[in-house]
Amino acid sequence: RLGDINADGKIDITDLSLLSLYLIGDREFTDIQKQAADTDKNGKTELPDLATFIQYLSKVIESF
Repeated sequence: RLGDINADGKIDITDLSLLSLYLIGDREFTDIQKQAADTDKNGKTELPDLATFIQYLSKVIESF
């Protein structure tokens, strides 16, 4: 599920934290986690995904 990086059934700050750790190189992701983290759906897991994630969690946008 898009945004649910830890596959616990919810999209929350834990998923955001995991993405942050991945982006700074402190966490490895499986291919499935990379797909879940690709919130802008461009095929890459990168900084713009983090920005989209923040917008979603702060309710600026309603979906990915």
